[in-house]
Amino acid sequence: MFLFIEKDKHIRYILSYDLNKPGQDYPRLWDELSSFNAKRVLQSQWVFRRINATAKGLRNHFRNFVDSNDRLLVVCVDSDDWSGGNLITKISEI
Repeated sequence: MFLFIEKDKHIRYILSYDLNKPGQDYPRLWDELSSFNAKRVLQSQWVFRRINATAKGLRNHFRNFVDSNDRLLVVCVDSDDWSGGNLITKISEI
C-alpha cells in the first residue's frame, strides 16, 4: 500500500524521542520544535504540521539537534486510525 500526500497540504506529524546521555541539551531540541509550532502531547512527544515533508526528511532534520546515540521516531498521524488518551494537548486542536 502506498501513501500519497497531497502537495501543499498541511500534514500532522508526531516526533518522539529518547535522549540517552545524562545532562542532555533538551532546550536545543525544544527550541527547534517550537520553531515548527510543535505542541507537546506527552513528555517526550510533540505534534506539528508541515507542508511537502516526509517523515524520513523530518527525522533527518531533527537528528541535527540530538546526539548520535539518541532515538527519534517521526510518524505521519493524518489518518483515521489513531488514538490517544489524557494528552497534554489534543491532537485534533493542532
